[in-house]
Amino acid sequence: MQDLRLTPVTEETSRKGIWAPYYGAKLRIARMNSPAFINHFNRLMRAHKSQKHIPEETSNDIMCQCLSKHVLVDWEWEVNGEKIPYSKDNAYSLLFNDTDARDFVVEFASDLTNYLEEQEEEAKGKSSTRTSGG
Repeated sequence: MQDLRLTPVTEETSRKGIWAPYYGAKLRIARMNSPAFINHFNRLMRAHKSQKHIPEETSNDIMCQCLSKHVLVDWEWEVNGEKIPYSKDNAYSLLFNDTDARDFVVEFASDLTNYLEEQEEEAKGKSSTRTSGG
């Protein structure tokens, strides 16, 4: 049986992410549908399966752990001329403390069209490079 695919997004683009502007910063956001993200999220949630209700702070913590490890993978960000270095800890802090930034990352990472456009841009760049070399 063949491995059939309709969606023209490479695993590399899904995993490495693409750059997205957000209030003066550039965030590199990978797709949320990766097995690594899903497995990590499910593993952390299993620890709370006996609870009828998971407190909001706990569910936010779990989501931010997973997002900072698998989805928000880099950034270019300055505040008052000072670069804010990317790290998983800094990504977690941003995502946990800034719910609007977290919502943006989740929505962006969940929208397939963002990644399709990147693939199209890469394809155009490669084809124009090939044809311009003559």
